[in-house]
Amino acid sequence: MNHKLFAAACLAAPCLASPALAQTSGARNQAMGGTGVASSRPEVAAFINPAMIRHGSKDAGISIVLPFVGVIAADPDELVDGIDELQDSIEALQAAIDAADVPGANALRPVVTEQLTAVDQDAIDVLGSAGVGVVVPLDGFTVALSARSFVDLRAIAFVDPNDVTLINSTNTSADLDDLESAAVAAAAGVTEFGVTLATGIEAFGREITIGITPKAQTVETYNYAVSVSSFDEDDVEDEFDDDQFRDRQSGFNVDVGAAIDLTPRVTAGISIQNLISDSYDTVITDGRQFEYRVEPRPTAGVAYSDDGLTLTGDLELLATSRFEEVDDSQFARVGAEYDLAGWVQVRAGYALDIEDTQEDVLSAGLGLSPFETVRIDLVGQYADNGYGAGVQIALTF
Repeated sequence: MNHKLFAAACLAAPCLASPALAQTSGARNQAMGGTGVASSRPEVAAFINPAMIRHGSKDAGISIVLPFVGVIAADPDELVDGIDELQDSIEALQAAIDAADVPGANALRPVVTEQLTAVDQDAIDVLGSAGVGVVVPLDGFTVALSARSFVDLRAIAFVDPNDVTLINSTNTSADLDDLESAAVAAAAGVTEFGVTLATGIEAFGREITIGITPKAQTVETYNYAVSVSSFDEDDVEDEFDDDQFRDRQSGFNVDVGAAIDLTPRVTAGISIQNLISDSYDTVITDGRQFEYRVEPRPTAGVAYSDDGLTLTGDLELLATSRFEEVDDSQFARVGAEYDLAGWVQVRAGYALDIEDTQEDVLSAGLGLSPFETVRIDLVGQYADNGYGAGVQIALTF
């Protein structure tokens, strides 16, 4: 599953350039800014707060997600365009050198070096995800089975200072075909299989719903590099199939969560995803190695629901990082939904990175739920220089 999903995410990177990456949690939650700790529907709650598979829906029927699929990305530095412009300038410089056009070549050399140095450390983030699940309410507890696969990719440009010297001195066009400056893609493809159990306990005169998800994790890391002068996004899928760029490891982790109704209209929740910290090293490619981190992600949420309107907000309580080489992120998220007669739902949301590492994102979505049996949820996301999209189909009976 990871291989195909990874290829789709990589190929989407040049045409998508969008939002702050959120923990994948279903199209409804993504449309509401990536919230869901206190507002998730049961069919996707195992992905964000295990307690919500039962909270507020003890008498609901069996719910099935078939499935959630989404691809979102961020290219805040416009790296793809920068590399395209650089390659065009390199070709123009090579043509001038081959034509013995010394004035033309000398005029192009500073242009090429400026474009090369401009992309140094520029980055693209891509997240492709898919998930399926089934939730079964039983007497006294609720159980859910879920499977999720997502690819977390960061592509970075590294400029070799020796290339600047080469560009300004060479009179052989072939020297420019394989510059040492590289576009490097570090990625992790994570597949999780979990069993979620949730039940209610009495405390402080109220019922608190608690949930836990033990899950098996398989993490496949990737480290791919190609010269900026020869990078071609059409070759990415084939190149990543090569075993020399990837490694595969297995592990175990646990998610936990709780939810409580503070009033008949206000729900509060807290969840911790990945209680067990772990790290996974990529293979070494062109002398570079990256470390992908699986870190605990505690998040608190609150939701207000009344007469078809839901307002919700989530706050990540710790700053976390996906790759050691990437600055931490910590998100605050808000979202809203208005339900029209139980058949159509209109949604909107906003996600803000407190650490200012990833771009903020606006989101919107539409839900269709005829007879409250079949649910079709769509999400669109927008940020500076980009967009993202996802779809989810669910059944309740």
